[in-house]
Amino acid sequence: MIRVQLVANEGCNHCVQVKNILEKLAPEFPEMTREEIPMTSPKGIETIQKYGIMASPGVIINDRLAFSGGGTEKQIRKALQDARNQRSQE
Repeated sequence: MIRVQLVANEGCNHCVQVKNILEKLAPEFPEMTREEIPMTSPKGIETIQKYGIMASPGVIINDRLAFSGGGTEKQIRKALQDARNQRSQE
């Protein structure tokens, strides 16, 4: 399984872009689960502090901060492929 947490801020264009990329990539990664966490919620604040997220959105893949401030489709696809490969080696 690939667990993706998107720590997003309302009205954030980068957050919307990353969310759309994750939706587009979902068919390629059927083992991916996605959770969107509002930055200003108690869980969002805790997550920001835990992972040191400095810009929105924060993208956490399998409990590791993969991106802060967004990412391209190519970068996100590679991070998901790396997570898939890592899981298969465990």
